[in-house]
Amino acid sequence: MKELTAILGVRVVAASETNDTINIVVEQYPRQQAIDELISKKAKHVYVHVVGDEVNVLAGIIGPNGKEEAIGIVKEIDYTNMKMKIVTPYQGEIKAVILGVIKLSDDMVESGRVQKCVI
Repeated sequence: MKELTAILGVRVVAASETNDTINIVVEQYPRQQAIDELISKKAKHVYVHVVGDEVNVLAGIIGPNGKEEAIGIVKEIDYTNMKMKIVTPYQGEIKAVILGVIKLSDDMVESGRVQKCVI
């Protein structure tokens, strides 16, 4: 993350990388020139998200058997402590959370879509 922070010029709080994609969570949005430099250097798709983008995003709740048990609404992600607050009717063990792309307003009306994956 130090390399990403140096290239982008803003603090990177979380990041994940696949064969062709880098997802980055930052405290504030970097300059477009810095993002373009990262794309050029890594030759990958780069998705940049600002802390808080995940608030009110719909998510799938995966139970201990690996099946989707319910949906939830993300309220907060604490990237430092790797904890997430989700509003959901599900009360069992959560094995995983799949973040969606639909974002809701505070009155639970679809208010937009987020880029690909929040993290």
